[in-house]
Formats: sequence, C-alpha cells, structure tokens
Amino acid sequence: MSIIARILEARKRRRSHSLFDSAARDLVRRLERKIKFLISNPLGAMLRPRRTKTPLSLSEVTSVLIFRYDALGDAVLTTPVWRTIKKYAPHIKVGVAGSLRNQQLLRADPDIDEVYLFSREPSLLTLKELFRARKTRWDVVMNLVFHDKTRGAIYAKVISPQGISATSVMSHMEKYQRIYSVVGLRPRTTPVTAMVRLCLLVLKDVLDVPIDVTQVFPSLPEFREVAPAFSQELARLMESYDKDDYIIINTDSSQSYREWGIENSIALGKEIVTLNPRRHVFFSSAPQRSAPLKEVLQAGNDMSYLETPSVLHLAVAIRGAVAVVSPDTSVVHFATAERVPVVGLYVGDNEFWPYGSASKVVLPPDGKTLSLIPVTEVLAAYLELVP
Repeated sequence: MSIIARILEARKRRRSHSLFDSAARDLVRRLERKIKFLISNPLGAMLRPRRTKTPLSLSEVTSVLIFRYDALGDAVLTTPVWRTIKKYAPHIKVGVAGSLRNQQLLRADPDIDEVYLFSREPSLLTLKELFRARKTRWDVVMNLVFHDKTRGAIYAKVISPQGISATSVMSHMEKYQRIYSVVGLRPRTTPVTAMVRLCLLVLKDVLDVPIDVTQVFPSLPEFREVAPAFSQELARLMESYDKDDYIIINTDSSQSYREWGIENSIALGKEIVTLNPRRHVFFSSAPQRSAPLKEVLQAGNDMSYLETPSVLHLAVAIRGAVAVVSPDTSVVHFATAERVPVVGLYVGDNEFWPYGSASKVVLPPDGKTLSLIPVTEVLAAYLELVP
C-alpha cells in the first residue's frame, strides 16, 4: 500500500474507530495541520474577513447563523446558544446549519428560525444550501464545529461576504485570525468541561450577552407534535405492565466499538427489576438495529423493547424516565438536557461527559473495550443515582 493510501486509510479510521495505529494518526494530524497553516495566508487574502470591534451590542445584530453540521449530541449541547440569543434578543433571527444526523431535532426547535443541511464532504446538496443561506444577509456566522475550522471559514464567507465570522481555538490563534473576524481562545478541555461552555464563550466573544457560562445548561423543547400522544402511549404501557415507573437502557451506539453488548444490557435489566419489582425496564436502540434485541427479550411485564419512531419520541420517553443507562453520548446528552439521572458508558475521556444532571461515568478496565465493563459496576453506578 502506498504512503498516500495509508494516510487516507488512517484518516478514515480516525473518524470511525477508537483504536488505530497512533503513529499513522499523528502523521495524519501533523500533515493536515501543516497544510492548513501553509494556506492560511493566501486563504486569508482571499477571504478578507470583516474586522470590527466586538462583542457587538445585541441591538446592532439582526441575524445569527450557527454551524452545527456534525453529531446529534453536539446539537443538544449547543442548545444554550440559541436559547440565550432568543432570551436576551428575541428580535434576532437564528439559523442553524445542521447535518443529516441532527436535522430532525433542529427543525423541531422553536428557537431556531431557519435550518440548513450541510456536510463536510463536497456535495450538490451542500452547495445548494450554501447559496440558499446566502440569500439571507446574516450579520454573524458562528462556526462551532471546532474540528472543521478552515472549511467553516470558507462556508462563512460564501454565505455572508460582509458578515462577522467567529470561532475559537486552543492554539495558533494568529493562524485562524487570518481567516475569521473573531477568534476566541478556547480553554484546554477536560471530560467535565462541557461543550456547552465552549460554545457559549464564542457567543460572548462576538455578542454582548450578560451570562455566566457555568450557569447555563442544555434543554430540549416540548416537542408538541409528538409528546402528547407518545406520553399517553407510555402511560398506557406502564398501566398494562402494572409498574410505577421505568428506566431506559440504550443498547447501541453510532460506532460499534462503543457498544456494551445486548447480553450485558439484559443482565443489568434483570438485576434492576429484581431489586425493584415495581420498576419496568425499557430497552432502546436505533430502529434498524432492533431485531437482535427483540429476539433476546422474552415477553413479560418486567422488561420490553421501546419502539421510538424518531429521536423526538426517544426524547419524550427519556423525559419521563427515572434514569437512563447508555453507551451512546447522544442519548446521554438527551438525558442531561431533560435533567434525568444518567449512567454513561464511555471508552475514555475523549468525549464530553454528562453535564447538567446527576450522572456517573463508567470506563472499561482496559481503557478500550466497552464490553468488558462488569454488570456489577454499572449496577453500582445506577444505584448511586437511583437508590
């Protein structure tokens, strides 16, 4: 295999796997960084970002576009940005450039006035959406996809040639100041330093909002189009099972290496209903991956599979739960946004941990294999949250 092919393969694995050749990873990152820095001068000359004194007064701004074209969980963690804008400046039009993974959540949020569909890969759809967004004269474009800053700067210029572009970095600020109007210095993150704070810091860099970023938390809307009917369905199920309350155990993740396993999940469910016979255990998964789980679950009143036709239905179900257990960070962040206690099963500290509700994080003993986490350890974490 040629060196170019190896680099491309390493880059692909970096986006989809937890473990890979660290030397190849480092090489990919160094090459990408050098290329981006080399082009920052000529790219800056082409983009010529608008310079102005910031933070801007809220009365000076009529529209803000936010880039969030990545994961579903990241969109949940960014909800305080548009909530804050609408709270302090309801006259400001808010747009969000989302992705296929999070567009349903974004379109159901009443604090978002316009949703666009972007992707990191070149596509005709992204091109159309860029020029559709360009029709609105956005005053401010905030790139909160921090791992895609160079592309984000280009997108921002295409959309708003005269607008203010903003992002934040952990280092090499001078490089990105050439291609953005405003570049904030992002603090080094820890597992408990939520993306919430990082996004709100960018907002404060560009707009004069009177908030303490440590006191603002994610939240989800009511989802009125699905909540009443689905809440009634959940109540009907609980009555038929003759149970007082329920928990949700999510069994899968967007990446297979992050899964705890169906056998572990079933074993945990049995332990929970043994300790509390009045509690029901719902199991959830992506609809297309439900078949193996349904085959394992036996008919009964203690445990069952929860049909959730959409992420909105899942959010409504989580809202009514006593607790949630999940290896998927999107579900974890749904739970924290609903202030529901959650046990997160994480491979390591390279993801944002639960933020905003009572929580416990359990890590694998070898630091890489989630399925090795003992059921007893997850049960103990659960019992600390829900005695």
